[in-house]
Amino acid sequence: MSLVTLKNIGVNFVTKPVLQDINIQLGKNEKLALIGNNRSGKSTLMKIISKKLEPDVGEVMHTKGVRVKYVAQELTELNSTVEKFIKDDNKDVFDLINEYEKTPNQHLHDILDSKNAFDYQSRLNKMYTDFNLHPNVSKISQLSGGQLKKLQLISALLFNSELVLLDEPTNHLDIEAIDYLESFINASKNSYLIISHDRKFLDNICQTFIEIWNKRIYTHTGNYQQFLISKQARLENESVEEWKIKQYLKREINWVAAGVQARGVKDKGRMGRYLDLKDREKPITNKTVDMVIPEPLHLGTRILDFENFNIIKGDQKVLGPLNLKIEKDYKIGIIGPNGAYKSTFIKAIQDQLPTVFFTTGTMKTGQNTKFLYFEQDKSSLNEEELVFNYISEGKERIDFANQGSVSTYKYLDNWLFYKDQYNTQIKNLSGGEKSKLLLAKKLLEPTNFLILDEPTNDLDLDTMMLLESNLASYQAPMIIVSHDREFLNHTCNLIISFEPNNLIISYGNYDDYRNKYSSNNKGNHNFTIDITKNKLNSKDIRRLAAQKRELEKQISTLEASIKKIDEDLTIPEIYSDYVKTNELLSKKDRLKIRLSEFETEFLELD
Repeated sequence: MSLVTLKNIGVNFVTKPVLQDINIQLGKNEKLALIGNNRSGKSTLMKIISKKLEPDVGEVMHTKGVRVKYVAQELTELNSTVEKFIKDDNKDVFDLINEYEKTPNQHLHDILDSKNAFDYQSRLNKMYTDFNLHPNVSKISQLSGGQLKKLQLISALLFNSELVLLDEPTNHLDIEAIDYLESFINASKNSYLIISHDRKFLDNICQTFIEIWNKRIYTHTGNYQQFLISKQARLENESVEEWKIKQYLKREINWVAAGVQARGVKDKGRMGRYLDLKDREKPITNKTVDMVIPEPLHLGTRILDFENFNIIKGDQKVLGPLNLKIEKDYKIGIIGPNGAYKSTFIKAIQDQLPTVFFTTGTMKTGQNTKFLYFEQDKSSLNEEELVFNYISEGKERIDFANQGSVSTYKYLDNWLFYKDQYNTQIKNLSGGEKSKLLLAKKLLEPTNFLILDEPTNDLDLDTMMLLESNLASYQAPMIIVSHDREFLNHTCNLIISFEPNNLIISYGNYDDYRNKYSSNNKGNHNFTIDITKNKLNSKDIRRLAAQKRELEKQISTLEASIKKIDEDLTIPEIYSDYVKTNELLSKKDRLKIRLSEFETEFLELD
């Protein structure tokens, strides 16, 4: 059954077409991803589906009785209270509740029952708890960005809607909230259409990817990896001006396909052992799509050292203790729930700690260490200024200190700006393009220590893949505060998790951290046997050694099988055959599940 049908939809901005000949049927119990570059028309299409925007041509048809709920990227009206916002946001349902209370009848009862409108207060309270949101404020303008996003989602999911449209729902959310949202959507029988740059989020939820490309749509069935392969096969048969996209796809497919091996788990001790970061292999990057991020300034022997470092507020320790000596090749991902003082820590590093806090222990910054801090605050942009002038102050070339120069046009091109945007006003850019412009400008500053606070928010997938490739090859330390798990996987080799009463330092990327410190393992971080309590005799030792040898053989066999599938998937005759590709991917998924089981068993024995 179709919930919403779009027929021959077309949209023009001024005289330029944005969407052409869009024909979609959105059915029951579908989980769909909407993919496309910045300014491709993703948000516009969502507004059309929800009837918040009329197309220039074509027809939008909602099946009678179907409730469509749209959650925009940002809230623009912030003067409301929390209670009033939820009631205004769900006015259609609350109007029916008021009508039913005045004149009860079976017809209204059935409608309200289908919307889960009865006893909504108890469900609302539960959702506040599940999302870890306790909005004790007079106006929602007092909420943080993460709290605002949680409030939007709670309001959208409170009552039953047959179709929910989510525009960048993971922006500003902490990882625990993203995990909960994933489980909620996967358990729901309703349909969801999702715009997101969070690849792991999409991969865990969506069964179909709808891509807007060159004003039209293309549908790819399967998960994120299958979408990449299907898109690559399609582009091989098209004349594509943005040839760089092919390069990103090849790199991304290789990363996704590599699985556990790409993370160096086997070579570094089967999930439980990690060598020192300075001995880790440098990531391989594709230099043909370099963003021209300037080379870092020279670093001294000391970069940034923490010894028993704590942050105190009043009489309460809010962070610490931290003991860490940051070296040149440390790429640190910082994770933790909203309100875990991540931003406070970043300010402390830059000697900008608010007066309500003080520190104990020591933090020593190297004499040559120069921080560059990026946070997404678009208020600094002059909306009337031209893109070209903002990036280069009107100069034809951008000079890097003692490192040569690059054409301003080339620099913008490498950041995936289009030629017709060079001399347009900033106000004409999309939200994602403004974020990209801010980042492109900021990274021109001379530095040797990057601190990036949620750098991927609002970026499209192509820009994000390009950014992470360059960050992975950047030859200087960095700290990235992010809730994007796959971005952390691609860029970081050390994770610091800000827990409620603890700091966890985990060598490796996010998946390595997750494997070691999942909710099932927290509180039991030591995986070795305590021989003072469980002394092993020689027979036990021999038996365990034999089990480990057998597991090693089975793990090697599985890894070889997975590697063979990855090699097969690079053969044009195979990856262009959709049926064969799906068979191989399904087989690979089964092998990876079995491999994960064996590796976990090996870790327990180790």
